[in-house]
Amino acid sequence: MVKFKPFKGVLYNKEIVKDYANVVSQPYDKISPVMQDEYYKKSEYNIARIVKNKSEFDNNPYTTAKKYLDKWLGEGALKQLDSDSFFYLEQTYTIFGNTHTRKAIIGLGKLHDYEDQVIMPHEQTLKGPKVDRLELLRATKFNVGQIFMLYRDPKNVVNNELSQLSKDTPFFSITDDEGVQHRLFLVKDASMQKSIASFLSDKKLYIADGHHRYETALAYSKEKYDPKNPDALTAYCMMTLVNAYDEGLKILPTHRLVNNDLKYNYETVMKELSKNFSIKELTVPENLEDIHQYIENLPKHSILFYAKEKKTKILQLTLTNDVYDKNLSKSLTDLDVYLLHQLILDTILGITKEDLAKKTYITYKRSPEGSLREIQDGSHSMCFLLKSTGVDSVLSIADDKQTMPQKSTDFYPKILSGYVLADISSH
Repeated sequence: MVKFKPFKGVLYNKEIVKDYANVVSQPYDKISPVMQDEYYKKSEYNIARIVKNKSEFDNNPYTTAKKYLDKWLGEGALKQLDSDSFFYLEQTYTIFGNTHTRKAIIGLGKLHDYEDQVIMPHEQTLKGPKVDRLELLRATKFNVGQIFMLYRDPKNVVNNELSQLSKDTPFFSITDDEGVQHRLFLVKDASMQKSIASFLSDKKLYIADGHHRYETALAYSKEKYDPKNPDALTAYCMMTLVNAYDEGLKILPTHRLVNNDLKYNYETVMKELSKNFSIKELTVPENLEDIHQYIENLPKHSILFYAKEKKTKILQLTLTNDVYDKNLSKSLTDLDVYLLHQLILDTILGITKEDLAKKTYITYKRSPEGSLREIQDGSHSMCFLLKSTGVDSVLSIADDKQTMPQKSTDFYPKILSGYVLADISSH
């Protein structure tokens, strides 16, 4: 099913860039204008100058990216390996007081239409980001960011093999601005490469993060398709594969805040909520960080609701009626985030899918305590706090050919841009 192979990666030359921590960046869609400024200050070689730049040449972000890429290659700041390699990535991080290490392997994966049931999505995509990424790919002919994929390996075969490299000196070891340690090792042993590629060959890959980048790469591969060379590099894209059973694989919840532009009647909202949910009042914790414990203790099919009209109480909403839709799988209708979007945001508050796509009324936030503060200070009118979506749910929904609401999963930590680049041009 999956064709996953090593490649001649393009890496930063450490003699020139000195510190790899100064040249990597968060994925392009996470880079705010403030972060962009910070990345620019860190290094003249920071990958943000390619993945999300300031259009400083020709007032065009794509020709700007190409000029930076050509300049860095010409100066030797970026150098291509002489031989094929996989890349083994370890990310060590601490969250909620516990330290974890997530393991991944980077290589080139063959692109497939979703109908082939080899690459499995769980999210709907938007046109705008795909147009943007396609223009970047056309201009550079490089994969500069990662597509984060999951695969099923309950016996941990691949990670057990890769872990042998942990005792070696990594190509780089850096700590990012969020305190996450990233260690990259080159996997150049031919027998290990063959063993890993063979093991993965009968697996499905599930897109964890990077649906827009994947669909962009697929569109580009079709533009460049040559029936005389169906296995050209343009038929592949760079992927980072993580075992779905890896202990270090975590998904964080993304909470929803409703801004002050939405007009509603609080009493009417409460009356409508009571039709499908039981409502339990909880005291707002003195230390707002204790809200994490409230969320962890939520029973199944429950959501926390906090509104400016009742700032002394947080309301626990627990579903009392079965939600059944013959057109949807139970794996989807079981999701708390689906219940929130379908039964509350849409049905009660009148926030449509179009509104969500345009972010007209909704702000997304990782921090639950930060969400509460924004209601207390009047920045937003209400918020909904969720438990995280389970990895099993992501796989099941993809297998059932369903898609989740936007921002249903926040895989943490992010796979950074700049570890390694892939030249997919035909030389």
